Amino acid sequence: MLGVVNDCVGRIRRSRRIRQSTPDATLARLIRPTTVVDM
Repeated sequence: MLGVVNDCVGRIRRSRRIRQSTPDATLARLIRPTTVVDM
């Protein structure tokens, strides 16, 4: 699970560098379903 979480965080950081205009709420929505599926 830690590896999956780290991958998600890495993607978020990369996306933030590319798109700083994206709000955290949308990122959280994209992360939550993926984490639930992985679990």
